[in-house]
Amino acid sequence: MKNYILRSFNYTAWANQKTLASLQACPAAHEEGAPVIAHMIAAENVWFSRLTSSQPAFAVWPTLTIDECQTLVAESEKTWSELLSTVTDDKLLTAIDYQNTRGEPFCDSVMDILTHVTLHGAYHRGQIAKIVRQKGGTPAATDFIVYVRNQAAKTSP
Repeated sequence: MKNYILRSFNYTAWANQKTLASLQACPAAHEEGAPVIAHMIAAENVWFSRLTSSQPAFAVWPTLTIDECQTLVAESEKTWSELLSTVTDDKLLTAIDYQNTRGEPFCDSVMDILTHVTLHGAYHRGQIAKIVRQKGGTPAATDFIVYVRNQAAKTSP
């Protein structure tokens, strides 16, 4: 299970970088796309804080610039990598109590929370791709299989 989660977060980091690059390359998409990518990264931070019993650094829908998002994408990749390096398969099955942004209590497994983080990002990357395309840019190809093929190409002789 741990290897699956690590691979999923490596994919997420790759896809976030690709998405951000396509958004940066299309200034016409900044106004509509920046709030979406800011939300995506801030939500990752909120989930990270729930897993680590810390305070989130951002509201779920922060107002951030594209440059601030670039910084946060890099920071997010690093913090998740550090956290996931310590996770064991047993820890993935552990239940975490937390409150959502409305203060409602919930309890979910670490595995389910981590899975949610990766799927939530995919949803919003799709929204950003649509925005970039509608504004005349070229959206990034961030399908998981594109990532897999990209990684295979890097390791081929």
